Amino acid sequence: MTDYESGRDQDGGLKIRILTDIRKVFASVGNPPALRTTHLLDLLNADPEAPWSEHSPKGLTPRGLQILLDDYGIGSGNRRFPDGNQAKGFTPAQFTDAWNRYCPPENPAAEALPTTGA
Repeated sequence: MTDYESGRDQDGGLKIRILTDIRKVFASVGNPPALRTTHLLDLLNADPEAPWSEHSPKGLTPRGLQILLDDYGIGSGNRRFPDGNQAKGFTPAQFTDAWNRYCPPENPAAEALPTTGA
């Protein structure tokens, strides 16, 4: 494999990883209807087992997150939060298609084939 192909695989791996990690973040905070970009980044960068805190000298930034999500057509937007403030953020619905297409199921047992009555 060439260095170029190797880099592409790494980028592809990071792009799948960001989707799974974002799904975990939403679940860890109770699947809110929206999550501020700053809060999402704080939680992603705080995960000691994830590569995000080392993604750049400042960890994963809003720009870095946008670059990783661009291929999926996902971007932050202005959201109104329960405290009445408006900020850039994401909703779980924005990720549903990408999660279904590119991420393994959260609970593999739930995907088991049903048994027949025979």
